[in-house]
Formats: sequence, structure tokens, C-alpha cells
Amino acid sequence: MARLYSFDALKVLSIFMVIVGHVFLYSFHEVNNLMWKFIDVANMPMFMFISGFFSGVPTVKGILKRLRTLILPTLMVGMLYTFIKEKELETFFTSSMHNGYWFCFTLFCLYVFYWICNFLEECFQRYKLGNYNKIIFLSIGVILVLVCYRFLFQD
Repeated sequence: MARLYSFDALKVLSIFMVIVGHVFLYSFHEVNNLMWKFIDVANMPMFMFISGFFSGVPTVKGILKRLRTLILPTLMVGMLYTFIKEKELETFFTSSMHNGYWFCFTLFCLYVFYWICNFLEECFQRYKLGNYNKIIFLSIGVILVLVCYRFLFQD
């Protein structure tokens, strides 16, 4: 696979956003700033997605594996933690942080989204439906997934 310099640029941007986001949060305690809100939505999930993009082509078997290795342990430990802290069980599911395990859900959702993108690419090629630019679709789709995730889980 040829090197995709646009992904290198996105990695640099996401690393920069992680740094700036932490400075805003921990140094200025500025969480109502519009710039911080944008950074908070996209910085870490975008970095994780871009870093994992080159780990291989997603498959249904890979989705099932991640369901077993990411989601099931997260649910078990998260619900146990919620029980020990004597919180309502629903808080684990409705909180955007999921008791600190937000990244497991985010990784799983982005992997499934990447599988959908590859499936669409195969359909476009097989049925000659025209041009399909996976990079553009992925970029727009990841942003939409992150924004939807933010609106679903507002603390």
C-alpha cells in the first residue's frame, strides 16, 4: 500500500488536538469554549482510528473477535465497577465515559464503520457503480460517528 500523506497530516492534527485539549482542560479549566468542545469530540477517537487504519482489512470474523475481546470484558468490568460504587446500572450505559472504558466502545464502533466502508467499496467495484473514494467517505463518516456519539451520551 502506498503511503497516504493525508493520514500522516491527520495524525499530526489529532496529536496536536490531544495536547491542546489537555492544556485547555487541565491548565485553563476551560470546558465551555467552542474550540475545546470540538477538540473534545474528535481528538482521541480520531487518533485511535487513524492509528488502527493500517492494521488490516476488517472482516466479520474481526468484528466478532472485537465483540468478544473489547465489548464483553468492558461490559463485565464496567457493570461490576458500577455495582461496587453503588451507582445505578444505567449510568454505565448512558455516560459518555462508561466508567473510563469509552475507548473500547469507540474502537468497536469505528471498526464496524470501517468494515461498512470496505463493504461499500467492494459493492461499488463489483457492480461498477462509479467512483467511490473510501478516504473521503471514511473522513466524513468518522466525524459524523463522533458527533452522533457525543449527542447520544451527553453528561
